[in-house]
Amino acid sequence: SLPGASPSPQARLGAHAPSARAPRSSALPPPTSTIPGLAGRVRFDPLAPFMAILPLIALTGTSLSWRPAALILPLVAPMLLVAQPRRGSLSLVFLLLFTALLTLGCAIAPPSANLHDDANLFGTWPWFSPEHWNSAFNVSARIGAILALILLAGLLSDPSDTIRAFVVHLHMPSRIGQAGIAALGFAALLRREHRAIREAHLLRGSSFELPILEAGLRWLRSAPALVAGAIRHAERVSMSMDARAFGAYPQRTERSDFSWRLRDTLLLACAFTTTAVLVRIMWDSGFVLTPTRA
Repeated sequence: SLPGASPSPQARLGAHAPSARAPRSSALPPPTSTIPGLAGRVRFDPLAPFMAILPLIALTGTSLSWRPAALILPLVAPMLLVAQPRRGSLSLVFLLLFTALLTLGCAIAPPSANLHDDANLFGTWPWFSPEHWNSAFNVSARIGAILALILLAGLLSDPSDTIRAFVVHLHMPSRIGQAGIAALGFAALLRREHRAIREAHLLRGSSFELPILEAGLRWLRSAPALVAGAIRHAERVSMSMDARAFGAYPQRTERSDFSWRLRDTLLLACAFTTTAVLVRIMWDSGFVLTPTRA
């Protein structure tokens, strides 16, 4: 081309075209994890944490002593913070408060006093005897350990993914799985809509003169709008399920593909090994299926 002349369209296109020798990415990078803590880094198969807690729950429920539960509870409670820091801290606070209140409630309860005999009832005061504390720890340690295990399994896997894993691995009917996933999504949507209704009330200046009861009254005031929103959402879900021919086929395509990996096998091996060690240590205390040794 002549000096000073404008370049041709082919030349302009070639100037911006990528080089033939430019390296091309063979695959997209893996998506970043949206789950904080250890749950987002390890990413177990959703079925693995559920199967790992089953032998520990069976050990806690069948033992005649509260000592296995008392060992499991302090071991599992710190793992809640490691699994997910934010949700784990809230779960840990709830677990500690629930266990403490349950222990105190079982300790102050009269063991076998006749409630119709006032003299017998007040004659057993105070109720904080060693037998009461032993019975209280027996109940609270078992329930606290089982609750801690369930919370840990819930923090290590998403509830919706757990339902999908039941459908993929255990061949649970897809109707049950889709119903469970729809129920979980329905609860999350209601929480968001309830928050929007309360924010709309605050923006419009609606307030109550009772400072203590204001929060409860605002919740009751938003109930009619929340019920109407729930009905509208149920209608939309029903129409979308009809449009997608829900129930026409026994199986449906899942958007998530779960694969069992080595880390899942190691998790199950650690859970079963811990259960076997606790059974060996507490064998003299006795279990439901074995005679009492102590």
